[in-house]
Amino acid sequence: MTRTAPAPSRPTILAERCAHQQVATARCDACVQACPRQAWQMRLDGLAFDPSACDGCGLCVTACPHEALELPAPTPILPPDGARELWIACERTGLPMADASPALAGFTACLHALTPDWILQWHRRHRITQVHLATGNCAACTRRPTATLQSRWQPVAERLAAAGHPAPRLSPVDARQWLARTSRTQAPDPRRRRFLGQLLQGPRPEARGGTPVSSLAPLTSGRRQLVHTLATPGPAGKTAEPLWQVQLDPGTCTWCRACVNLCPEQVFMQAFRADGTVQTLRLNQARCTGCALCLDACDAQALTVTGPEAAHRRAQATFDLTRETCPVCDVAYLRYQAAVPPHVDTGQAGPCPTCRSGRAVRPNRLVQPAEPVGSQQP
Repeated sequence: MTRTAPAPSRPTILAERCAHQQVATARCDACVQACPRQAWQMRLDGLAFDPSACDGCGLCVTACPHEALELPAPTPILPPDGARELWIACERTGLPMADASPALAGFTACLHALTPDWILQWHRRHRITQVHLATGNCAACTRRPTATLQSRWQPVAERLAAAGHPAPRLSPVDARQWLARTSRTQAPDPRRRRFLGQLLQGPRPEARGGTPVSSLAPLTSGRRQLVHTLATPGPAGKTAEPLWQVQLDPGTCTWCRACVNLCPEQVFMQAFRADGTVQTLRLNQARCTGCALCLDACDAQALTVTGPEAAHRRAQATFDLTRETCPVCDVAYLRYQAAVPPHVDTGQAGPCPTCRSGRAVRPNRLVQPAEPVGSQQP
């Protein structure tokens, strides 16, 4: 019987989630950088996708910070002997593969397109302790992922362990080990898995033609669920350190709060005190998915986003702001309280950030000053 590889799956595009649908000046090109076949391209008229160039590797899916791309989640092999482990192989390992099928158990197009959230989903549902990965020759592979599954999983596992959460271990295996184990295992018995699925999570989809169908949601980068998992207290009540952090420079920020209105994860939160005169801006770092939309919205370039690879340094998270009225343009604005030491504060509000940094508009003057307000002589 002829053995053929499954037809490649093209990613489903959820355009409403894409950064370029939310911010006209968005600079996100994660899919372009991740794609090894240039199926994604950034053009003058926007982001473009060529389905004919796509081989379904899924690297763009796991790279998209906005979860705007998805593929059917692969189904690993789970041993029927009760071992809490997963076995999954890259389609380029050279291992014997089943006939082409939309749900080929035990294989995926590229292991490096799997995500930490995919691993944690299987861990939550089946208490997995080990994930066995059979890869091809990644060094010679034309796909050449910009980030490997191991490099993305390591900081997640370290944070989970520090918070007291159990986390699976990734174990590379060769083709001989994979065959030795899966030849006795093969695909999980659909009837047994159906019963187990009902116990752990409710009904799961029926198998089609004897081929098990993954019960997981479609594969995306899974960042929202991942940060939620890290923010969930462990057995000792401790939460894991966030993977991404927003750094705000109060000396540069104009407090326009565009980031507050734009952030899809509500990292930036504002609150008023009882008197209504002081506003507090708080950054909930545990919500940040590193999407960087706030960077695209910040004209003052007061924000930076650090990722899992950066040395962890707890960023300032609370900023007390005072509402003032600009004496130049008569517009209300916010001032960072710590920007002016109390012993030198005269109680008189200075110009707003716009007037300080550029040409001020004075409606009572026919001739407008050409130089910034701060450089004018009294």
